[in-house]
Amino acid sequence: MKILFISRKFPPQIGGMETHAFQLSQHLTCDQILLTLTKSQKHLVWFVPFVFFRGLFLASRVDLFYFADGVLAPVGWLLRIFTKKPFVVTLHGLDVTYSHWLYRLVNLAAIRRADALIVVSHATFQIALERGVPARRMTIISNGVTDFFGTDTSRSDLREFVGRTLPSDITILFSAGRLVKRKGTAWFIKHVMPNVPENFVYLIAGVGPERKRIMRLIRQLRLESRIYMLGRVLDGELGVLFHTAHAFVMPNIPVASDREGFGIVALEAASCGLPVIAAGIEGIPDAIQNGKNGFLLPSGDADIWIQRLPILVDQGQKMRSAIRAYTLAHFDWSRIAKSYIQVFQNVLKTAA
Repeated sequence: MKILFISRKFPPQIGGMETHAFQLSQHLTCDQILLTLTKSQKHLVWFVPFVFFRGLFLASRVDLFYFADGVLAPVGWLLRIFTKKPFVVTLHGLDVTYSHWLYRLVNLAAIRRADALIVVSHATFQIALERGVPARRMTIISNGVTDFFGTDTSRSDLREFVGRTLPSDITILFSAGRLVKRKGTAWFIKHVMPNVPENFVYLIAGVGPERKRIMRLIRQLRLESRIYMLGRVLDGELGVLFHTAHAFVMPNIPVASDREGFGIVALEAASCGLPVIAAGIEGIPDAIQNGKNGFLLPSGDADIWIQRLPILVDQGQKMRSAIRAYTLAHFDWSRIAKSYIQVFQNVLKTAA
């Protein structure tokens, strides 16, 4: 079996979908030809037609077209029409909920016509079902994680990011990801941080449209000495933060048409033994198993977060080895890739 592996998001670009595509391509045991966009999404204007024509040229050399997310599903649909080769798509969540009328008209129609769809969480499955995607074509396969970040870091390494030496008696909370409203970062700063112990310090890695609002909120609440905006961080720097923080917080809130499909960064944190304290909404419960590799709290319930956060941070320190072991055992990429291979094989059997 040989597949044409197509992804519009791939390293060195940074993000959950980029990580998913790269790790899956590395762990699949079948033959592959890669077509990947390693630059910003503004290059889609040439990448889309390139994928189509390149797919036509390579069709005789592959058995199946695989698309790493739903945005390029119309290309898969066209390639199947012209080449009679099946196509499989992974759905992450946002590629189903995007509300633009033209996207809903064209992309959702193409997604519904895929020979098979791999959805990364139960939440994404439900969203797709609501939009008319046949349940019989969908298989739930979670994202995976690797033991990538190592263990050789210490608190002193944090000085590079924060710009000062942090006191030894503080409790470090950490979040990472694109700064958008659904991540709940601004909500957490406004409603939770002023009401937890003074020695709780919050480090935030990432960039995005909410950055200015978050910084303004920090100034208004006079929390500059307890909250640090780190900007974009590299994988090596991310590992330092995973290993030196006391908890990873993911306080997501519901936002129409912008749902959390899975939360791969939470898995990465847990793979380092870092306790994850997250809102139990959308795709997050597929990544974080309550009491196993983290803890789930009600989204938007500030009183519960304020009450439970110090308790769970303390409890999580006693579970770090167990959190790491559980995450690596249950979300190993080699295991995930085998499930993908099974879907590909089933599609080819049906097509035959």
